Amino acid sequence: MGFLDKLIKVFRKEHKEELPKESVEQRELTGDEPICGLCEQPIFPEQRSKKFQDKIFHIKPCWFKLQKEAERQRWDL
Repeated sequence: MGFLDKLIKVFRKEHKEELPKESVEQRELTGDEPICGLCEQPIFPEQRSKKFQDKIFHIKPCWFKLQKEAERQRWDL
């Protein structure tokens, strides 16, 4: 075995170990959160958002998805 093969083998072993799963906490809705214009899910204060034409969107993935769709429509004309 060469040096690179040994190195790859070491990294593969490290990735096979299971990491402890963290429990996902359910957030309580207060009703004050703005709603995303694309996915219609609440936008929490710690999430990044973008406002466009009086609608608020999540940056990931909603805003990026909206940009890709607009670019496709622009070239499909």
